[in-house]
Amino acid sequence: MASNLQANKPHAVCVPLPSQGHLNPMLNLAKLLHHKGFHITYVNTHFNHNRFLRSRGPDAVASLPDFRFEEIPDGLPPSDADATQFIPSLCDSTRRTCLVPFRQLLRKLNDESSSHSSNVPPVSCIVSDSAMFFTGKAADEIGIPNVYLWTASACSFLGYLYCPQLIHNGLTPLKDESYLRNGYLDTIIDWIPGLKGIRLKDLPSFIRTTDPNDIMMDFILEVNTAMHKASSIILNTFEELDHQVLEALSSILPPIYPIGPLHLLVSQINDHSLDSISANLWKEELECLQWLNTKKPRSVVYVNFGSITIMSPQQLQEFAWGLANSEKPLVWVIRPDLVKGDSAVFSYELLTKIKKVGIMISWCPQEKVLSHPSIGGFLTHCGWNSMIESLSAGVPVVCWPFFADQQTNCWSSCNEWGIGMEIDSNVRRDEVENLVKEILEGEKGTKMREKAMEWKRKAENAIGPGGSSLLNFEKMNLEYQLLTYGQPVLALSSAIYIIANLLIKVLHRLKDLPTFIRTTDPNDMLLDFSLEVVDTAYKASSIILNTFDQLEQQVLEALSAKFPPKFYSIGPLHLLVNEIQGNALHSIGSNLRKEDFECLQWLNTKEPRSVVYVNFGSITVMSPQQLREFAWGLANSKKPFVWVIRPDLVKDDSAIFSYELLIKTKERESLSAGVAMVCWPFFADQQMNCRYSCTEWGISMEINSNVERNGVEELVRELIEGESKKLREKAAEWKREAEKTSGPFGSSLLNFNMMIKEMLMS
Repeated sequence: MASNLQANKPHAVCVPLPSQGHLNPMLNLAKLLHHKGFHITYVNTHFNHNRFLRSRGPDAVASLPDFRFEEIPDGLPPSDADATQFIPSLCDSTRRTCLVPFRQLLRKLNDESSSHSSNVPPVSCIVSDSAMFFTGKAADEIGIPNVYLWTASACSFLGYLYCPQLIHNGLTPLKDESYLRNGYLDTIIDWIPGLKGIRLKDLPSFIRTTDPNDIMMDFILEVNTAMHKASSIILNTFEELDHQVLEALSSILPPIYPIGPLHLLVSQINDHSLDSISANLWKEELECLQWLNTKKPRSVVYVNFGSITIMSPQQLQEFAWGLANSEKPLVWVIRPDLVKGDSAVFSYELLTKIKKVGIMISWCPQEKVLSHPSIGGFLTHCGWNSMIESLSAGVPVVCWPFFADQQTNCWSSCNEWGIGMEIDSNVRRDEVENLVKEILEGEKGTKMREKAMEWKRKAENAIGPGGSSLLNFEKMNLEYQLLTYGQPVLALSSAIYIIANLLIKVLHRLKDLPTFIRTTDPNDMLLDFSLEVVDTAYKASSIILNTFDQLEQQVLEALSAKFPPKFYSIGPLHLLVNEIQGNALHSIGSNLRKEDFECLQWLNTKEPRSVVYVNFGSITVMSPQQLREFAWGLANSKKPFVWVIRPDLVKDDSAIFSYELLIKTKERESLSAGVAMVCWPFFADQQMNCRYSCTEWGISMEINSNVERNGVEELVRELIEGESKKLREKAAEWKREAEKTSGPFGSSLLNFNMMIKEMLMS
C-alpha cells in the first residue's frame, strides 16, 4: 500500500483533447489541482507525446512523484502528419477508439495503488476535455465522478447546446451551399437566452453544413448529451464577463464552475516545481520579447491566427500587404502549415516592406507577448485562449474568425464586450490596413483599449482574494476533495457539505459552521433534522430569505445555483414592514415576553454612541460562572449599558449577583441602538453569523467562548471608545444599504413585488 499521506490524496486523471488550444487550459487546471493537493495523471496521446519530445525535450513530459504523464493511442495513422490540424478526423477517431485503452490505463493506475511499493493513490475522479467524452462511460463503470473542462468560450457553449433546437426549427443543415452566400446566415436568432440579437453566422461554424450526417454536427450532439450527464463542468471564464450566459447555462446543466482566466489563476501559484512542464507543441522563439523592448508603449500590433487556422495563399497575401502598408510595427506568428497546400511565400518587395516594420516568427510565448507594454492591438482568429488572454492583458482585437467557436467569440467581443472589430471573411488589404491603423491610433481603437483595460481589471479581481473565480475554484476543490473520502462523506452533502461548499471563501474552520455538526452521534436528532430541512428545501416552490442582495450577494448567487427553487431575498423584513402606511395591524405583536419601555427614557439621557446594549436572545443559556464573567467585565468597563437578562438565562439557577457587583452594575446600565457588535455565539447559525459579521461585513469583534471578564471589559471599551470607529462606519454603510433596499426601487422591495406577482400567477 502507498504511504498514508499519498493514499489519502485525491487522484485526478486529466485527459485533454490532443489539439494545441485544448492542451493549455487543461495543463493549467492540472497544475491548479496539483497545487491543492491532488495527485495528477496527465494523459497525452502517443502522437502528441512524441511532438512534445521533439519540440521541447524530455523536460516537457518529465514526471514528478505526484504529477505523472501517461499515453494512450488516438486511433489515427502514425504517418498522418496533419492529423492534429484536421479536427473532424481527430474528434471522430478519439470517440471511436480511445475508450478501450483508457479503461486499461485506469485499471493499471488502480492496480498500482494496491501495490506495497507504489505511491499512487487510487483514481478518485476524471477531469476530461468535453470533446473527450468517452471518459464519462469509463468513470461510470468504476463509480467515480467525471468532470468536464469546457475549453472554448461560454457563449459558444450556449450556441452548441441549442444545436438540437436549430435542427428542430429547420435552420440547419442548410438546404444547399447557396445559403452560405444569399444572406440566409444573417437570420437573427432571438430565442437563445444570453445571446440576444445573434445571427446564424455568429453561431459556431459547424451549423453551416449541408450534410444531415455531418461528422462534426453529430459529434456536437454527442457532446451535448455527455454534458448533461457530467458530475460538474469547469469553464475558463469569469462571472463578470459572461454573467447572462452563465445564468443560462446554470439553468440547464449540472453544476458549472467558471474559474477563469485559468492562465491568471495558475500564475498565483508560488510553487515552481512544475514550471518546466509546458503544453506548447511548437518551440517558442523568445527573441521577439527583446525586440518588443525596443518599441514604444501600445505601438505594436501582434498577429497570430492560432494553431489550427489554415488560409489560402491569396488570403495570406492580402493580410501581408495590409500589414505592410499600415507601416505599423508588428510581430507576426506564421506557422509552417498556416497556408493551405503550401508554405508561406512572399515576394522580395513585400518581405522587405514587412521586415522594415516588424518581425515574423513561427511560434511565441503568447501570454508574455500580449502582456508586453508595447502591444497595442491583436489581429486574431478569435480562438478562446487568445481572446481571454487578450482580455486579461487589456489588449483590443481585430477579429478574423476561422471556425468552431471563433465566430461566436468574435460576435461577443464586438457586440458584448466592446473590445473588437471584425475583418470580412473575404479579407482585403485595404481593410486590414485601415483596421490596424484604427486599433493603434484611432478614436474607436482608444475606446476599445479603455474597455479592454476595464476587463483586465475585472479579470484580475476575479482571480484575486474574494474574487468570483477564486471562490468558485475553492468551492470546486472542496467538492472534489470530499469525493475522495467516499460515500460516508457524500451522505452529508444534503446539508453540511452544501453549506461548507457555498461558504468556503470565509469559513476556513469547521467551528464556524452551524453547531449541529459538532456531534459524535451519527444518528444525532438535530443533524438528522437538518438533513430533512435541506431535502425539503430542494422541493420547495420558492424560498424567502430575510436578507438583502447587497449584504450577501455571493452567498445568494451560490444558493441559487445549487438549489432548484426560486429565492426571494426581501429583508430586512422589519424595515420593509415599516413602509406600510396606515397599518391596522400595528397592535399585533409576536413577543412572548412583555417589553420594558423605561429603558428608552433612560437612553434619552445619554450621549450619542456612549452606551453598550447587551442581549443574548431568547434561547441562549449560560453557566453562573459565565454570567459573572460577563457582569464583572461590563461593570469594570465603566461604560453605560442596558442588559437584558431573561429569568431563564442561567443554567439550573436564576441570575444571582453579589451585593458589590449589583451596586457596580446598577451605576452603569445602558443600551446601544448603534451599529458595531461584540459577538458571543451560542448555537445553531450563530457561529456562522459571527464569522460573517467579523470577516465579511466588518462590523464585529468576537469574544472567546471561554468568556473572561478581562476580555469582556477590553472589548466593551474598544467598542465604545477605541479603534472601533471603522466598525461603526461600516455598520452605518450597511444601515444605508438596508434602508435603500427596502425603499422605492430597492432590491428587496422589487423582489417582494416579484414574489407576490408570481404567487398570484401560479
